[in-house]
Amino acid sequence: MHRKGVIPRVWGFVRNYAIPMALLGVFIQTVVQSYITGIAPVPQEPPMGYVLGRNETKLEWHRSTVEGAWELQVSMDDPEFKDPFVTREVTGTSHMLNNLEPGHTFYWRLIRGDDSSSIDYFKTSKDAIAF
Repeated sequence: MHRKGVIPRVWGFVRNYAIPMALLGVFIQTVVQSYITGIAPVPQEPPMGYVLGRNETKLEWHRSTVEGAWELQVSMDDPEFKDPFVTREVTGTSHMLNNLEPGHTFYWRLIRGDDSSSIDYFKTSKDAIAF
């Protein structure tokens, strides 16, 4: 059924062509921006909010598309990273943390210059033990 008039025709054009073209434009812009500027590392393990039963963990992240070293920062009960207790240059995709204090929240991220990964966190159980 075809409706007559300007408004139904404009709406049909927008629905059929303008919205898909806008979505395609956003997708292309994101791909080009990622290709030009690169993608920061992405924290993976331990999962965000995970509670550890041991006082150690292995931090793991997806590699960045930008070559070179990143600085790993880990802070205890400080999401602002004012005084991180680990600041280490890393080139791989993992780092082992030992002797974590029980009953605390640990925040971690990877940074280089103005680029930064997302901030991830995990907790240690108040009854965390060492093996």
